Amino acid sequence: SWRVFYEQLLRCPSTTMYRSVAHVETQHYWQDGAGEKSTKLNLDLHDSGKLRVERLAIIADHLWQKDESLPANPIRRWIDQQHRFGIWIELVRESELTNEPHLIADFGIYGFRAVGRQISDSSGRTTRFTLSFEYDDVKEAEANWERLKVFTKSYASILDQIG
Repeated sequence: SWRVFYEQLLRCPSTTMYRSVAHVETQHYWQDGAGEKSTKLNLDLHDSGKLRVERLAIIADHLWQKDESLPANPIRRWIDQQHRFGIWIELVRESELTNEPHLIADFGIYGFRAVGRQISDSSGRTTRFTLSFEYDDVKEAEANWERLKVFTKSYASILDQIG
């Protein structure tokens, strides 16, 4: 049921920017039918020019080990698919945020008017989704977004490094 609100906010003509922080703790993150449908909606809206999508992905260390250049599949495929559609995506290993645990979260900022927070279970399914239209909540999410960007690295630059 939360996806109905999520989709309505993304499709709303006044929402021209969607900034998403994905806390990827399991290889099943957004890999089920509903997750794939939501990813497709992001791709379609971004590709049509109706919505600019940017994503920061916090990847659990067991899915992106220190000695690996890229996260493991199927997460790598999910990231690569978005990159190919022109979505700006940046990555960070979860362990790099040890000193700032409040940044480890899964949330989306819908333009300048709403923020949604998601909590998932161990299989990657959403167990709780909260949506706020409170100005202070949106400003806090924007501040966390900006702080996270200090730690992230663009997927494009990672690909450039590995050639």
